[in-house]
Amino acid sequence: MDLRQILDWRDRELSTSRSISQSLGVDFFLFHKKGRIKSFWNIIFKNAKCIYISHSIAQPRRDINNIEHRTKNPVPDKKRGFDFINSYTDFANFCGRFFSIIEPTWIDEFRFGSMENVEKKPDILKHAILPPLSERWPIGDGHRLGNKIDNKYDFELLNVDESVFKRLENYHFTAIKYAIAEKMLIGEIKRQINVRDHVLARQADIVFVYRPYISPFLPKPSGGVHAEISTQLKKRDTNGSDVRVIIYHPDSDEKRRKNLEFDKIWDEFAGSFFKKGENYDLFKEKCYNLILKHSKEVNIDTFRSQIFKLIEKHKMELAEDAKSNTDSAMAGEGLIGSNYASEKFVEILISEHVLLLKTDLENSFKDEVENGTIKFLNKFKCDIDHKKILETLIG
Repeated sequence: MDLRQILDWRDRELSTSRSISQSLGVDFFLFHKKGRIKSFWNIIFKNAKCIYISHSIAQPRRDINNIEHRTKNPVPDKKRGFDFINSYTDFANFCGRFFSIIEPTWIDEFRFGSMENVEKKPDILKHAILPPLSERWPIGDGHRLGNKIDNKYDFELLNVDESVFKRLENYHFTAIKYAIAEKMLIGEIKRQINVRDHVLARQADIVFVYRPYISPFLPKPSGGVHAEISTQLKKRDTNGSDVRVIIYHPDSDEKRRKNLEFDKIWDEFAGSFFKKGENYDLFKEKCYNLILKHSKEVNIDTFRSQIFKLIEKHKMELAEDAKSNTDSAMAGEGLIGSNYASEKFVEILISEHVLLLKTDLENSFKDEVENGTIKFLNKFKCDIDHKKILETLIG
């Protein structure tokens, strides 16, 4: 038996168990072997409410394993990664003392390390199907269903039966076989993670989203977080269940998100209008502060007037590309070049400001935020206000 067959068996076990429970008319509940005994007991025997904790996993893992990504993690930082993991673990341990919680990292199979230091000789890769394992996500406090928690990690290739390569026998080079087999395996693991986490989120009474905007490079949450919120809301739409989503988004994360969002808007749309002279950075900062000042609703006329004043005050000159685009556009509109470009610049800031003032989760789930189905926790005196979180979950 090879590792792919084991994964197939696990996938079918989940679907078969659900089918059996439906046939018998009994509840189906997925719970991990490394789950907290207290949570398991209270959910099964005391009908306690179940809280699923959704959080970013990929970003801190990229950091601690020094994995670069062109857009998501161009500069890895181990300290940053471990800081988030430790912060989350403290939070989960706190919640676990009061509530029955489900954590997606209890099964932590997607922890592949780097092949950088592995010698890719045929005799080494002959039986291999996995790259080195990185450190697993910390388990946290509390007694677990599985007594032994193996937290070790190493940088040796894991070996399995050679039969896994039989379907690849047309490939003559073992390294190529290995790469294809690894890709197949990783694809299946990712698929099963998505299926499993959606089951866990859907069966929960509350989805608690822990700091969705931790990325130091992008102003968006992970796709998994967005999908888990949608999964919880679909439960309400299909069977009328009461659902709650609580998003813990401290001010420190919001400040960084706004900076990143503005940089993105500026780099993609607005910043190319003017030359990068000595006043360019100061002008950019003033525009950012002006948008924040109009934090609720933008008075279009006032906003436009203030932006024009900033352009004039800092003596901003049109960039060459903006000039050429302006000249061609002016021919049909009969406008003065600098005024036309400035007007287009203001229009961009007005149209895009909503992304800066509200998170994309607030924009995506606007109705649910307004009716209280989704509740944001922020404006805390410190990054983790345990008392406030406890009051919200109880309420």
